[in-house]
Amino acid sequence: VSIDVHGSNFDSRVPVFCHFQRILPSKDDSMQNRRVANEEPVKAIYLNNSLVQCPVQSWLTLQDFFSLHNQDWAKNATLLEGAILEMSLTTEQDWIHSHTIPYLPSETVISLFPRCAPRSGGTKIRVTGENFAERDSLACRFGSMNAELVRFISSKEIECTTPQFNHFGSGAHVVEVQIANNGADFSSSTGFFEFYDHLIIEDANPLFGEAQTVIGISLDDNAMKTKALEKQPGTPSEPFNFLSSYANPKCVFNHTEIVDAKVTSPTSVSCAAPPCRHPQGGGVLLQLSANSGFDVVDVGFFVYSATQ
Repeated sequence: VSIDVHGSNFDSRVPVFCHFQRILPSKDDSMQNRRVANEEPVKAIYLNNSLVQCPVQSWLTLQDFFSLHNQDWAKNATLLEGAILEMSLTTEQDWIHSHTIPYLPSETVISLFPRCAPRSGGTKIRVTGENFAERDSLACRFGSMNAELVRFISSKEIECTTPQFNHFGSGAHVVEVQIANNGADFSSSTGFFEFYDHLIIEDANPLFGEAQTVIGISLDDNAMKTKALEKQPGTPSEPFNFLSSYANPKCVFNHTEIVDAKVTSPTSVSCAAPPCRHPQGGGVLLQLSANSGFDVVDVGFFVYSATQ
């Protein structure tokens, strides 16, 4: 990992050095008892006249710093939040710049909801965990692809918008989801998430009846494979499967009524129509979702018969 330093008038002929100092506050919050460690200067990497990089060595983490003194400190969130890394830039003769970088507790991913979404992207995923930080650098990664948008909600919850996923040909594909408060050091703890191709409906029957009428809906698996390969040639992954542990199929009536769908085969589900709101009956739009109602495809109109 390197720290990007933006500025002006950097010169490849003039070496720049990065100086690091770790400071850990004392338990009694007194300056004289704080822990301080100075590290050997590291030569900066020149990229251009407005950008250099300071390599961050493994010894700049706090793990060894804690073990040298008292490992219980690592469990003290207040002390950890007060720990800082002082970074200074110098040439062989002149001091250039000094900057304070706070240490943050390691991010932890606990759960995702929903746990699958179409490859087309744009689905908002709730990520729960610990130690999320409200920073402009907060990042969320699906496999090797960063989320389109990340919204901080609390230290235990953020919202990540899925990117368009065109990797690994077509079909369903599972990736790791990781979080980085600083946009670079992604969490070792992960959640798993499945991308799938756009759902194509083959059949739905019956599309008329009354409350509790059971409707069977099946996917056109061959058409889904063909369309996916047209968009993204290559070796397809496993096709989408309602039996996947990441799927949570639902039927949506009239955009508002979300009901559970019972999986009857890898490519088919059934659901019971909810009560009709109008005694005279009428048609409502029926949609199918593989991810708890977040993303839907139109199935057709279900027509309620008039009540007697």
